[in-house]
Amino acid sequence: MKSPVIMLALLLAAASAACRSSVDQQREIDTWRAVLDEDQPREVEPLTAGETLDLPRAFALATHFEEGLARKGEDYLQALIDRSRQASALYPAISLAPSAFVRQHAVGFSVPGNQERRFDVPLQAGYSNFQPWSQVASLDRATAGVEARRALLLDARATLLLEVAQAYFSVLRAERQSQVLESALSVQTERASDVEAQSQVGFARTLDVEQARAQAASTRVQLVETRRTALDARAALAYLVGAPTLEGPLSEELLVPDEDFQAQALLPDALVARQDLAGARAESAAALHGVDVAVGQYYPGVSLNLSYFLYRESVPDNSLWSALVTANLPIFSFGRIHADVRAAWSVFRQAKLTESQVSRRIEQQLATGCADLRASRERIEALAPQLAAAREAYQQSLDLARAGRATHLEELVAQDQLLAAELALADAGFARKLAWLALERARGTLQPGARGR
Repeated sequence: MKSPVIMLALLLAAASAACRSSVDQQREIDTWRAVLDEDQPREVEPLTAGETLDLPRAFALATHFEEGLARKGEDYLQALIDRSRQASALYPAISLAPSAFVRQHAVGFSVPGNQERRFDVPLQAGYSNFQPWSQVASLDRATAGVEARRALLLDARATLLLEVAQAYFSVLRAERQSQVLESALSVQTERASDVEAQSQVGFARTLDVEQARAQAASTRVQLVETRRTALDARAALAYLVGAPTLEGPLSEELLVPDEDFQAQALLPDALVARQDLAGARAESAAALHGVDVAVGQYYPGVSLNLSYFLYRESVPDNSLWSALVTANLPIFSFGRIHADVRAAWSVFRQAKLTESQVSRRIEQQLATGCADLRASRERIEALAPQLAAAREAYQQSLDLARAGRATHLEELVAQDQLLAAELALADAGFARKLAWLALERARGTLQPGARGR
């Protein structure tokens, strides 16, 4: 067992170090992407200029390109790495530890068995302060931490999807309002010109002309503000979906059920489906394992070192192995350990309080979501006849004005009422869709491919 064995051992150690130093970055990213992309396409093409964007496509783009969600993914990956680190503590450390010793020859002085040169190649395996109770509990805590990070990653995705939906419908709402205002402005501008022509031949007063112009100017100001709002909403949506600009049209397709949802009926399923609650429960479990970690410090630790010599020149050179076992029982550390146990219990109580708070928040969000969805439907039902009545009133005001039986002011009032009803109904339609998605978020069922049911 001479130099070939030594060289082989050194080459194996070098190869092992080289393998450990290389990390497949894409594989690391794919670890957390697999959680987000379950049942979804793994590859998402960036948004092209002029492309029609629908809500599921916006969801997919945001899930794939939003950096905040990617940071949550790295949190999940780091939790997996920590679990591997805790698991490795249960295995012995194995190392190759070559050592060389040289000293000057002492002239005229000889000691039996004295060596001036020696070279040893021991293969060492052992544990340093091995505490099974604490280390197993640390592994359990890390496992619970993985579940918590996974749940929080999925909850962050649901939060992002709702933000995308809010930006998406903000664009649609503003652009629909712009269309309504443009149509109204066209009618008002034409009407103002007509009133001005009537004034020139003595059939209308100057006051009527100025009122018509003022109404058209007011609508024009509203249109400018609405267009600016639409541009801002498009910029916000482009940011969320990872596109430099968003110029193409947006699809309005989203099915909203007419069912009257009740919060108490939805609560049991929501408590199972909500990922923020699952994360809070996993954090509580991790905190409880943290108590076991702290308590485990009361138990003795064991250190074990086993050496097997692949090559040995030191005396006695015919001894191939040695072992050392030591135990460590804490005696004067009880004050510190007791403080650690108290702190661990405090962390556990905090985690349970957070879990309770999340549970109550889910109940409140469900109640609010059901009420908002119900109110949005009732608002649409109330606005539909209001819009029909406003149109009829406006038409009658035109007919009466032509017959000379109504003033231009009455016509302007009717036109304002019609515009307000059209804007309110357009707003209510998008508010209902957004209320449905908010309820889906509260239920824990908002997914990237949501199209309504």
